[in-house]
Amino acid sequence: MYLWLGEFIISLIAALIAIFFFADAGTFQDLSTNPVDIGSRAFPRLVCVFLFIFAVYLMVHAIKKTKPLNEKVDLGDFKTIVIGAVILAVYIYVFKAIGYFYTTPFFIFILQFIQGSRKWVTMIAVSIGFSLFAYLVFVQFLGVALP
Repeated sequence: MYLWLGEFIISLIAALIAIFFFADAGTFQDLSTNPVDIGSRAFPRLVCVFLFIFAVYLMVHAIKKTKPLNEKVDLGDFKTIVIGAVILAVYIYVFKAIGYFYTTPFFIFILQFIQGSRKWVTMIAVSIGFSLFAYLVFVQFLGVALP
């Protein structure tokens, strides 16, 4: 597949997702009693508008690329992609049974290992650090309970 075509297709998919979620946000119930409140539809629709604008920009940019149109995309090691997808499926399954904070550090650690990282201290620090950061932001700061 040509690089510009791949970028165009991804941008087109992003634009279609923006349109879908923009329409879906219109179905949100407005439970606010405040007359000046913009409602629960406004922010998702604003995000969708920006996503659509940037997707269209990327589509135009992909078409107008100055690089040669015959530049091919290197998909790399297909085996690594399949293993990553399988690990993601296992993560989703285990995530539902055990929970976010127990599964995510292992998932991040395994993905780093698959990508070739062998710095064990860094891998452990990133895995635990990301989960700790998510806990502090979502549970402590925002008050949102993660599963």
